[in-house]
Amino acid sequence: MSPLLPILAAALLALPGLASADHITRILDASGTQHFLDGARGVAVDAGGTVYVTGFNNATAFAIDPAGTITALIDATGDGQGNDLRRPRSVGVDDAGNVYVNGGTGNDSVFRIEPSGAITRILDRSGDGAGNTLYECYEIAVAGDGTVYAVGVVSDNAFRVDPGGFVTEIIDATGDGAGNALHMAGGVAVDADDNVYVVGRGSDNGFKITP
Repeated sequence: MSPLLPILAAALLALPGLASADHITRILDASGTQHFLDGARGVAVDAGGTVYVTGFNNATAFAIDPAGTITALIDATGDGQGNDLRRPRSVGVDDAGNVYVNGGTGNDSVFRIEPSGAITRILDRSGDGAGNTLYECYEIAVAGDGTVYAVGVVSDNAFRVDPGGFVTEIIDATGDGAGNALHMAGGVAVDADDNVYVVGRGSDNGFKITP
């Protein structure tokens, strides 16, 4: 062994951030009986450190609290009222602890799961009910007040669902209306000022929608 190796090792350990390795812990896996994780897709974290994960292949969503307790929040039965959940891609949580999960191809829905466990479908393929439909709901974003934003990758649009349940289409295939079209809306985000950002997978562009 080179006599320089111990010196080099000591020098590296003295560097900021290298004195100790990050601690990595597996908090969820595919084990389980009635509810198990298959095809982990979406993940979100609330202010208290609870983690939320969706299973794309078996239509589930789980909460993992800071103590490591795992709870199934929703499964393929959806709201239990005949509105099922299929292929959930993303998950979000608001400041009140309500969790939101979207179902993709096959049912194009967004569900709200309250801390009490009550499940409500807040958006479906009918979109805003005024002829602007949602098809293949691909991703959602959630503001702190519970406003939800959802994009349709096939319908080339995005919707806002306010806390009262009112649905508004906020962008469609025409994009900014100045010749910059939106095609295959595949991502959405919202900032602290309620500006919404939507990207087009097919049009290779991004849009900012102000309140």
